[in-house]
Order: sequence, then structure tokens, then C-alpha cells
Amino acid sequence: MEKIEGDLELIRSLMEKAESLEGVEVVPADGFVMMSPVSLEHVRTFRRMTAILDERSDASHGDLEAVGDIEFHHPEWDTGLSPDVVLWHPESETPPRSAELIELALEIVSRSSVENDYITKTDAYAAAGIPVYLVLDPYTRRATCYSRPEEGAYLVREACPYGETLTLPLPSGPLPVDTSSLPSAPPAARRTSWPRHRVTPLG
Repeated sequence: MEKIEGDLELIRSLMEKAESLEGVEVVPADGFVMMSPVSLEHVRTFRRMTAILDERSDASHGDLEAVGDIEFHHPEWDTGLSPDVVLWHPESETPPRSAELIELALEIVSRSSVENDYITKTDAYAAAGIPVYLVLDPYTRRATCYSRPEEGAYLVREACPYGETLTLPLPSGPLPVDTSSLPSAPPAARRTSWPRHRVTPLG
């Protein structure tokens, strides 16, 4: 038990130091801390989605707020997680913040975070009961929405190519997102799909 706690403290310390570096994405996954440069399409997607969610939430659900890179905690998680963007009920101004306040968790795929975004985070967010999880992939140009978490898994998965409107089934009401304006990776980096083992749990 003491070793586990020591390992968690080391991971937290490494993440705090790494997050001070500019232009670097820090991703905890299965006991590892992954660091990779943040791409231009990642930054642009973050800005675009934050603007979309702010506009929609202000117009439709006044008590919701879109923020990014804020750490949340849940008893089902070994350590805190920081989605790229969340739509949440801002009831807690100081940490620790409960994942139960989140209506939507959003992750933007990078080449180093494929497994983390499609597998690890899907399991973690479902285990925490986060109602809707949205994965935006600038490389495959696809949006994937997971919803209806039950017994640690999402029962519904809906995917669409960029260019279509994807309606997010939030508890506070449906939220349509036009994906046609979302940034894509440079043509040379795009792909039709990722290898199956990178996006689908084994077994």
C-alpha cells in the first residue's frame, strides 16, 4: 500500500512539473505519464469547441460552463483526470472537484493519445457516470459520442464524419454540434482509421 501511494505521489509530481512546459500535452494513463507536443489542430479544436459549448450553454442551459484542463476526481479513479474540455455545473471553485458535476467530457485525439482517448478514458468516464463523452479525432475526421453510462460502460455509441451535425444527449437537453467547422490534421497526417487494437479493448 505504501509503494502504491508513493508511486501516485511521484506521478502527480511529474505531471505538475511537465504541465509547466509550454506547448506540451501531458496525459496520465495506466501508471505512465505521456508527454507530446500539442498540435495546431488540437489547439484550434479546443478553441472552437469551447466557443461552441459556451454559446450553446449560455443560450440553453444557463448554469453550465465550458472549461478546459481542469482536474476532476472520482472514487472509481486512482488519480485525478483532466479532460481537454468539460461542460460542467460550476459548483466547486476549489479542488478537489467531483466528476459528478460533469455533463460532458471531451477529448481531442493526438497521435500519442489514441488508446487513452478511445479506450482508457471511455472506461474511466463511464465508471464515473459522466453522461456524455465526446471524442474528436482530427486525423480520421470523425466525432464519436458515448452516452448512457450503466454499470461501468456506455450503452450507446454514435459516430459521424466531420461535416455532419452530431446531437449530444445531455441531461440538460439535446445539444447539436456542427462538426463541419472542426479543424483537421494536415492532409499527409490524415488516415481513414486507426489500427483496431488502438481503439477497441482486447478480449
